[in-house]
Amino acid sequence: MAIHVSLELNLQPGKADEFIAMANGAFKETRTKKGFVDIVAAQAVDEPNKVIFWETWETVADYDAYFAWRGRCHALRGTFSSAC
Repeated sequence: MAIHVSLELNLQPGKADEFIAMANGAFKETRTKKGFVDIVAAQAVDEPNKVIFWETWETVADYDAYFAWRGRCHALRGTFSSAC
């Protein structure tokens, strides 16, 4: 059964464009991972420093493996408004 994951990120002021450009590049790798189905990202209209992701994976195990591979916060630590 497919799973759906949502992630809401509050970015530091002025970092949204940089983050969105990076995320679009990272999606290319994400799409190659086992169990990947779909990913969508959107910038909140009323809060330009907020980005929301919706992901679909075939199984929890597939998402867990992806999450472990991607790493939590990795090189983007300075982009978020709160600590990861």
